[in-house]
Amino acid sequence: MSKTELVAAIGDRIDDRSAAADAVGALIDMVTETIAAGREVRITGFLSLKPDLQPERTRRNPSTGKPFTQPAGWVVKVKPGSDLKTAAASRKP
Repeated sequence: MSKTELVAAIGDRIDDRSAAADAVGALIDMVTETIAAGREVRITGFLSLKPDLQPERTRRNPSTGKPFTQPAGWVVKVKPGSDLKTAAASRKP
């Protein structure tokens, strides 16, 4: 589901696409600002997002085989919540 589809689905549910677009935009802004500040975002039952510092490490270029150093950097770790795990597990193959 894309952001546009999410806004449309929420807008249909609450009968106000403008409010839905504002709410989705505000949610994305708040999550982005919180992660950028180095804090975790937890939505119980749904997911948690946590900034994590990956240390500097030596890697190997697959084309040339030469080693290189990948600098340390921040990534976001995503952990699904119990409700999301249950919903995914209930889907039939």
